[in-house]
This record gives sequence, C-alpha cells and structure tokens, in this order.
Amino acid sequence: MTNSYQGEVQSSDGSVTLDDDAETVFAGCTDVQVSVRLADGSSVSVTEGAFATTGGEYTVVYTALNAQGVALRGSYALSVAYTENTLYAIDMASDLGNHKQEYVSFLNEYEGEQGVIKIASDGTGADDWLWLLRGGNIPFEKEHYEGYDTLVLRVRADGAFTFRILAENQKEGDVQIELEPRTVTDTGEWQDITLDFAYFYEHWDAFVGNFMIFSENNADGAALYIASITVEKSTENAGGELFEETP
Repeated sequence: MTNSYQGEVQSSDGSVTLDDDAETVFAGCTDVQVSVRLADGSSVSVTEGAFATTGGEYTVVYTALNAQGVALRGSYALSVAYTENTLYAIDMASDLGNHKQEYVSFLNEYEGEQGVIKIASDGTGADDWLWLLRGGNIPFEKEHYEGYDTLVLRVRADGAFTFRILAENQKEGDVQIELEPRTVTDTGEWQDITLDFAYFYEHWDAFVGNFMIFSENNADGAALYIASITVEKSTENAGGELFEETP
C-alpha cells in the first residue's frame, strides 16, 4: 500500500487525516477496517480516518474480506513531524524513560487525551520523590527551544495534587535547581498550568538528566495526570507588543 504524503506528515491542529490508496486496493471488499499503531504495537484511536498526534512513527494497518471471504491485510509506515513546541513526546510507555514504576505509569487514553502520564499517591510519603522522563522522548536538540520561555503542562487531578519539578541532587551554589510548586485541583476538566521554561533551558542538562517530580505529601488516592508537556513564547518573546490597561 502507499500513502499520498511525501516525507514527513505535518500535523494539523494536533491530528492527521489518512490519505492513501486503500479505497483502490480494497475495492469490492467488505468489512474494511483501519488501525494506527505505535512502535510498541499499541493502537491509537482512529475516527473517520483521522487520529490525534503531536508527532511520531506509526504503522497504518488495513484489514478486509474479499469476495471469496478471504482475509486481506495491507500496511504502510507513516512518519508524522512533531509540532515545534513539543518538549516531551508522550506517545507510548517507553517515552516515560527511566521512572519510578510503583507510582508513575502510562495510559494509552484518559478522559479524551491520548498518551497520558499518571502519577499516583498512596499517602505514605514513599511517593514523594518520583523520577521519570530520564531518557524520555525530546524530539529536538536543545538549540531548537531557544527563545521559548513558558513551560506548559496539560493536566488534571484526582483530589488535590501539589508538586514541583526539580533536578535531583543538582544545585547552583547552595540552591536546589527546581521550578516553583504548583497545585492542581480536581475540576473535572483538563487545564494548562505554566512554569518558567527560561530557567529550565538555562539549566537544561541538570533537568533533562535528573528530571524528578516531588509530590508534596498528597493524600492517599490523589493522582496527577499529564497529557502533554510543551513550550510557548510569551507575547514579548514572540515579537508582539504588551499593552497595559489604562485606568
């Protein structure tokens, strides 16, 4: 089988619509089904020929029955370019990198989002220091992120979950290298929280090599879900103008 794209596909609004010769290949067939699979064999949800993605390597698989009832199969590889503001890609379990498996896990889908990190608390304090994303999937070299100043985490929570991102055992003088703590409450919806990416970028090697989330004594049953980790440029850094309100 072949697809109509040349080279890498560019994601549009966080999704890609399949454009291939399946209609010709499986003409006259019945029960034509399509699935899109990641490198680890897991599948992503496909709706009306489109699937959500921020980028990655996929295999598109079609199955069908011909007029004699014989099962047919066809497939092709599809490479989707990562959106330029992706800091950590979270597509499959291996993207978690080295992580504390007792409390950090990967979900294929959660509440409408594909590829989600779940961080659970048991209230004992054993889950306070959570390493993850060491050797994670950062799709671009450090230089690509120069000029971005805002780190954006798309999150939701069970209960209230307070945390801070830090670089384990990394200090600048006597000061721990870390970002400001944040508390995510259970609103029943996904929300975007922002952190200082300029500081993260300044201490890139420390954070990337020693990424850790410190869970601030959260209650048993509390959980944090992270659907995406991206970066943005403030209006000022993006070359726009900042306006002050007049009284």
